[in-house]
Amino acid sequence: MKQRSLGIMAFLTLVLLMSFTFPSLNDGQKTPNLQDSSKAQSRTESKGVVKWYTLEEASKLVQSNPKKVLVDIYTDWCGWCKRMDKDTFQHPQIAKYLNENFYPVKLNAEQKGDINIYGTTFSHVPSSKGRGYHEAAVMLMKGQSGYPTVVFLNEKLQPITVAPGYQDPIDMDQMMRFINEGHLEEGISFNIFKRNFRSRIKMDK
Repeated sequence: MKQRSLGIMAFLTLVLLMSFTFPSLNDGQKTPNLQDSSKAQSRTESKGVVKWYTLEEASKLVQSNPKKVLVDIYTDWCGWCKRMDKDTFQHPQIAKYLNENFYPVKLNAEQKGDINIYGTTFSHVPSSKGRGYHEAAVMLMKGQSGYPTVVFLNEKLQPITVAPGYQDPIDMDQMMRFINEGHLEEGISFNIFKRNFRSRIKMDK
């Protein structure tokens, strides 16, 4: 057990060091009240056309057909997670672009069961005062605890950036295209990209 804990801590340290070289996509973004969910129904998988995978499934798919990965990290009690499912991930244009250019992954930050990725086993950590947390979610979120959180990974499952908070369809369109079109690799900042970006998303009035 001690050896496994030391291995996980070493891996988390490596991920954090890698991630600090990338900019945050959420500078200046609104952060909603993530506790406003008392009247929301239990979250289910999006009913739209997004083809969701598990982390383990995506880790195998990138080996045969490399694509970047978008991870939607949520909890069952999170009202803003449900709203982002409905407003953003079920938007036809978002779902189409996401399916074509990424492996979309859903990860419950409090789910039970082990997840085997990066040659490491990540587990649920119980808590006497709450629902506990999953080590894989903590690793991907770089220690943040707000939900929803979107994490982008490259074709080798290395972290690109983390975007905490609710993202509407236009926000999501900006982020996906910035990451997928390689602007980050070209040294273009997200703030400069946003100034010139014209979303193709049509929002209901």
